[in-house]
Amino acid sequence: MKTTKSSILNVLLILFVVVFVGYSFYVLANLSMIDYQNREPTSEISSAGLILEGEGIEISERFYIPKREWMLTYEVLERKSDSFQQVGIVISVYSIDRNEIVETAVYEGIGSDNIVIFHGPGYFYLHITGVNSFWKIKVSNS
Repeated sequence: MKTTKSSILNVLLILFVVVFVGYSFYVLANLSMIDYQNREPTSEISSAGLILEGEGIEISERFYIPKREWMLTYEVLERKSDSFQQVGIVISVYSIDRNEIVETAVYEGIGSDNIVIFHGPGYFYLHITGVNSFWKIKVSNS
């Protein structure tokens, strides 16, 4: 009888720990999205577009797209280090209004490309991962 109570308590304790840890990861993963939802946009997309330049991993400022159709033009400018062979960029487009990733662009090598996005109007931000590269991104209305 004592072993059964002990086993039940152990199972309940394990379930509690699993639920607590899972919920903690969920909260941590969504903190940046909550922060973006509460902030006012810092950029309006003008006729010249929004230009982002950098290296490594960055999260763009929040911006508003007034049209359904808009474009990302991205360019991998150069390799940061010759000792690491891979070079490229991964861009995830987050819709703040929908609370989800609406598009992902992956480019390997040095060069440029563009992608038309059909998820406007709304508030967005970009999560950019440059792999061993310096990059430049332009957000524009189509």
